Amino acid sequence: MFQTSPPEESLNMDGFRIIERYPVDGKTSILILENKDDLELYYYVQEPELSKEQWKLYDDLKRKVETFLPEIMLENRSAFQLDREGVLRYCRESIGKSDPDLEEKLLYYIKRDYFGYGIIEPVVNDTLIEDISCVGPGIPLFVYHSRYDVLKTNLIFRTSDSLSSYLVRLAQKCNRSISVRNPILDGTTAEGHRIEGTYGREVTSLGSSFTIRLFRKKVFGPSDILKSGMADSNILTYLWLAVENLESAMIAGPPGSGKTSFLNAMMSFAPSNTKILTIEETRELNIQHPNWVSTATREVPSEMMGYGTQNLTLFDLVKSAMRQRPTYIVVGEVRGEETYSLFQAMSTGHTTYSTIHADSIESLVNRLESEPMNIPRILISGLRIVIFLTYYRSGNKIRRRISEIDEISGVDSRTGDIMYNSVFRFNPINESWLMAGESLFLDRLTERMNETPHGMRALFEKRKKNLMELFSENSDRTGEEENQ
Repeated sequence: MFQTSPPEESLNMDGFRIIERYPVDGKTSILILENKDDLELYYYVQEPELSKEQWKLYDDLKRKVETFLPEIMLENRSAFQLDREGVLRYCRESIGKSDPDLEEKLLYYIKRDYFGYGIIEPVVNDTLIEDISCVGPGIPLFVYHSRYDVLKTNLIFRTSDSLSSYLVRLAQKCNRSISVRNPILDGTTAEGHRIEGTYGREVTSLGSSFTIRLFRKKVFGPSDILKSGMADSNILTYLWLAVENLESAMIAGPPGSGKTSFLNAMMSFAPSNTKILTIEETRELNIQHPNWVSTATREVPSEMMGYGTQNLTLFDLVKSAMRQRPTYIVVGEVRGEETYSLFQAMSTGHTTYSTIHADSIESLVNRLESEPMNIPRILISGLRIVIFLTYYRSGNKIRRRISEIDEISGVDSRTGDIMYNSVFRFNPINESWLMAGESLFLDRLTERMNETPHGMRALFEKRKKNLMELFSENSDRTGEEENQ
């Protein structure tokens, strides 16, 4: 069971201003607060309140549960494997029905601590949170909020023992173990959340720590891109045609700019009669496609080494993908030798998509040519489209935007430089995108379809109209669901 403790005392709102308040699962509320003195933002979790006497009742209830249902204390069983209904039924019988409101509150904490993620359960359920970070005992947890960037929370593990015990339970959720002997955790929960952790002071000086990268089942699609202002309808129409006509592309940008989410949305443009094969270290892509094969790397635990079980790297999976005849090969992020195989696949006619850390064509080429990727420029020229993302702060909120879309046209025979054409550029002054130049891709497509430039413009506008109609339908449907 995850250790629990009474939350911090109720916040004195005199020194804070509420920026935003929203519910999570109907039981808890999230408050985004601004300190009136230094304007710093905070993430405050409001859970059902219990008095000191009621917390004592909760501690008594836990002791009863652990006494009469000893199987839930077995360390080799994860929280989600427990007899949930049996535990809750026993708790209801123990509490009695004299105070329905108190019963509901106590059962909330039982569910949170036995079947959820303990004190961070509300944060895990908050769909606006991307990462949860704990750097040590006695230090507030931090979250990465999709709207407000990094925020300090009111959640804290007060002692080293409570944090280390919590980390052991997180490891069990990943079917892994962590201890003094094996102090590093790298695992994925049944829900798809990626957990990195360190135990005690074996690795870090402050004590146990963990970072959780949350996996969201809700698909981030083109309508979300438009709604968030990440791109406009012209860009999405351009990318729709590019994906449909098998133009390879890379999405580049700094960490936190939304590369993986944008890649996920792009793949929704793939026709239903195609095959998509995705390759990731940690599953983050969630593509709504009838013919999608999702693969992930495998790192064999140290205790399994020597028994004939081998690691499966991105390089291994990229090589395997080319034998499966996919229409699209999608790599979550390239950073090593697998990049060379990906570009080889591209040069042999496979359509590939991936993300990479770079902020310009020049920095992209430098990174691709350097160790450990070592991509020759002749192979780089096979990459058709590069989409650059950026993010910046506007007031209290974070804005993610496409900063530029470039098309690579080849290698200059005289200088050896990569030649490229800038198609779209973002103007931060009026929050719009300019068609910076002619599109080589659209020119090729016009010729391939035996169309006139006027006919291609008409086709482009028709696609854009279809896209906006779909966006309008999705917006109406979302509004109806929220009203219900």
